Amino acid sequence: MDFGINNQYTYSQVSNMLAPGNLYEGWRIATEDEVITLVINAFFADADRFLDRRPEDHPVPVFAVGENINESTGSYEASGLKAAFDAMSFNLQTVDSPYIRYDSIGMYQTNNGAIDGLYIYDYRGVADKNDVALVETNGGIRADFDTPSYSTMLVKGATEVPEPSTLAIFALSILGLGLRCLKKTHHSK
Repeated sequence: MDFGINNQYTYSQVSNMLAPGNLYEGWRIATEDEVITLVINAFFADADRFLDRRPEDHPVPVFAVGENINESTGSYEASGLKAAFDAMSFNLQTVDSPYIRYDSIGMYQTNNGAIDGLYIYDYRGVADKNDVALVETNGGIRADFDTPSYSTMLVKGATEVPEPSTLAIFALSILGLGLRCLKKTHHSK
């Protein structure tokens, strides 16, 4: 899953581009469970605080916080989430002195069929703002919502590998046995 590859399109437009012959053929829209798994895998180990509220059926089921402060000096120091944020890219950069904020908002389909987002806020240059990654599940985004700071999260569909037919396997086995038998007769002469 990547941010920023389809910012120019609404969720509805991207949905229509998933059909064969279209721009995102072979892709599908990410599910709520996939997005939550992504957040856990990408941020749990490096977060200063990580909340998992899935058992409570909370509208923000997972929430990761990375503190941008060096405890010894009190000055800015990139949080542990920075490497994952950098790898994921961003949708929008806001320069608001004394800091820069990179926003990544990825829309996905919730378990109840609504549309919501993974929200990532990456602050640079200021110690009193924490980096945040959170998933919302209350269905607060419209399918025709048009803004370049949002993208639709896509997952590449698995490629099916056809199973070899039983007849082909049987034929190769007989051929192998025949060659082995021929080789034995040839060496015994």
